[in-house]
Amino acid sequence: MKFEISEIIALFGLIFGFSGMAIIILRKIPVLVELPQIPSKKPVLKPKISKKISFERVLEKALRKIRIQLLKLERILFLKIQQIKRNSEKERENIKYWEKIKRELKK
Repeated sequence: MKFEISEIIALFGLIFGFSGMAIIILRKIPVLVELPQIPSKKPVLKPKISKKISFERVLEKALRKIRIQLLKLERILFLKIQQIKRNSEKERENIKYWEKIKRELKK
């Protein structure tokens, strides 16, 4: 089985990484065993879910979302207007080109 140099380097990196983790864990196990078993006296704080949701807060959130959507729509419309302007300028140049040719042919 052939191995490329990148695969060999990756394999060595993996081996050294796991070896380093194992050494760190083995060195910290005795320290963790010596720690005293003190139960936590602090109660676990549960996040309070406010049942009171003010109308203004809901309205503010809705208005912010609407504003973001309007800004996105404005950007899309702006780009579309620019595209239409470019196309109309090209069309005008094309018309001027053909009118110039017609004038030259009449001479």
